[in-house]
Amino acid sequence: DATLSKQLSALEKEGYVSRFREYGSSRGKDTVWVMLTTKGKAAFDSHLAALKTLAGQE
Repeated sequence: DATLSKQLSALEKEGYVSRFREYGSSRGKDTVWVMLTTKGKAAFDSHLAALKTLAGQE
């Protein structure tokens, strides 16, 4: 959990994702929603296109 949280914090700091917490009856029952931002979606699409090029699919 801590490793994932650190990675998400770094992505959020750079503007690639946003997070929203829904509070449950205890901290263990909280739900954290993570969404790509417009910047994150563009970066993901660019990365995917580069991988496809490397794999010879484009």
